[in-house]
Amino acid sequence: EFFPRTIQLLEKDKVTRLHDARELSYKARELKELLADQNIHGLIHLPVSGDDRTLGFLGFHSSRPLREWEMYLDDYLDIIGGLLSDVITRIHRERRIRYLAYHDQ
Repeated sequence: EFFPRTIQLLEKDKVTRLHDARELSYKARELKELLADQNIHGLIHLPVSGDDRTLGFLGFHSSRPLREWEMYLDDYLDIIGGLLSDVITRIHRERRIRYLAYHDQ
């Protein structure tokens, strides 16, 4: 229930949040148990995209439910995701340029 939806949102460049894992429905009991085993009560995932594709995601997990003020950090998370994306994209491009410089004969 949660992870397939999370993947869909991440692919659309959306931040996903789980305020309190204890509030997951019965349908998500396996996820609820998995998170409980790892003492995860709250989490935030943000996509890392570059070159018009999703490269991965960055996740923050909390051993407590998320507080209300933590739920409104979208701007900061967007900045972090953008910086990480720019670094990854730049590394890939520099590697490509270096490869072409030595193998373009």
